[in-house]
Amino acid sequence: MDLPLAWSIEMGSKYTTQTASGYNNAPPPDDGTHVAANKITCGTDVKTKIGDPIKALADAINTALVAFTNFGSRNVSAADTTVAGDHMLTIECTGTFTETLLTAATAGAGYLVSIKNVGTGVITVALQTATDTLEGTVNGTMTIQPNGSVWLKTNLGATGYYSFAGSTGSVQSWTAAQRGVPVALTSSAASIAIDLNLANNFTHTTTENTTLAAPSNPVAGQSGVIVITQGAAAKTLAYNSFWKSPSGTPPVLTSAANSVDLLSYYVESSTRATITMVNNTK
Repeated sequence: MDLPLAWSIEMGSKYTTQTASGYNNAPPPDDGTHVAANKITCGTDVKTKIGDPIKALADAINTALVAFTNFGSRNVSAADTTVAGDHMLTIECTGTFTETLLTAATAGAGYLVSIKNVGTGVITVALQTATDTLEGTVNGTMTIQPNGSVWLKTNLGATGYYSFAGSTGSVQSWTAAQRGVPVALTSSAASIAIDLNLANNFTHTTTENTTLAAPSNPVAGQSGVIVITQGAAAKTLAYNSFWKSPSGTPPVLTSAANSVDLLSYYVESSTRATITMVNNTK
């Protein structure tokens, strides 16, 4: 009895070698005599031993290639984890949630997936396995702002992911404006938390006398501004020792209600940034 060709393909799968089965790979010897054992029959030999295996193999190769070249999208609006079948697909995200990357060893070397933020929230990319790396950081995370996207690929050892969308190590020439979406900061318990992974530029409207806390994820070379607008009743702003100012004199907010001040910063290291303020812009 002939055996069927066995294969299993997921949409978006990496291409795998297909094999044929069902043919007789150990035929009886042909001694040249005209006996039944040496005869070839169309129904039994030509079709089932040659035609059927070739057709089954061709069908399997076609199915595998269709899956391999599937560059479609999958829409997600809540916490989600990528799967092996997402290889070469784009995960289109709407909302504010975490998109978790499949364990690199399970995905295998060369697994490639794109994540696109098509909504207005912030997408956090995290790892399913804490020992995996993201951009070289063990159990690392990254964020994708609205309209942002990233391609992520498993490394050669299938121990983590790295991102790419062009060379960031060479000079870039832009033919259109590049801009980041400012992130609004809030004050809670008289403290403003700020995550420098989220953006370069920020905004804040005062609601209480508060302190600008030391930021999370400071990396030397990052710079930006924080636009601070006084509320109906003017408030004061103090600074964590992370923030340094000329001559050690911290900037002071304009005291008039509804006034706007521009606080610029430049991160010098993981332990300090220098700030200056332009007051009462009109």
